[in-house]
Amino acid sequence: SRDTSSRSWRRCLLDAAMALVLSCSVTGSREAVDGTGKAFTGYVIECKFGDDVWEVVKRYSQFYDLKQRMVAETIQCAAPFPAKKFGALSAKSGEQRLQQLDAYMRELSGSFLPEHVHELLCFFLEVKQNQGRGGGGGS
Repeated sequence: SRDTSSRSWRRCLLDAAMALVLSCSVTGSREAVDGTGKAFTGYVIECKFGDDVWEVVKRYSQFYDLKQRMVAETIQCAAPFPAKKFGALSAKSGEQRLQQLDAYMRELSGSFLPEHVHELLCFFLEVKQNQGRGGGGGS
C-alpha cells in the first residue's frame, strides 16, 4: 500500500541520516569581540557531521543556555558542567572550564537525543550553515 511504501521510504531516510553522526569537541579558547565591541572569551568547537568539518565559537553564556534547555528537556549528562564565575578566570580555572565544556559537549553530541532536542544541538553548532562544505572552515 501507499502508506507502507511512504513509511519504508521515511525509514530509509532516517537510517541514512543516522549514518551521519554529529560529533564535536571544544578544542580551545580565544579572545573575541561581540557586536557591541565588548571583549569576551570564545570557546572554539570543532564539529563533524558526515564529511563536513567546521568550527564555531561560542561564549560561556551560550553553553550555559544550551545546558539549561537540555535540563528543561530532561537531558542529563554525566560530565560536570562548569559553574558560572564572575570576573576574570585564572589560567587554571580557564583550563578546567575548557576541559569540562569539552567533556560535556562530547557526551551530549554522542548521545541519542529525541529529534527536537537533536535539532536544538544542531542549531547551536550551526550544522545547517555548514553542511555541504566538505571540509574545514569556521565562523
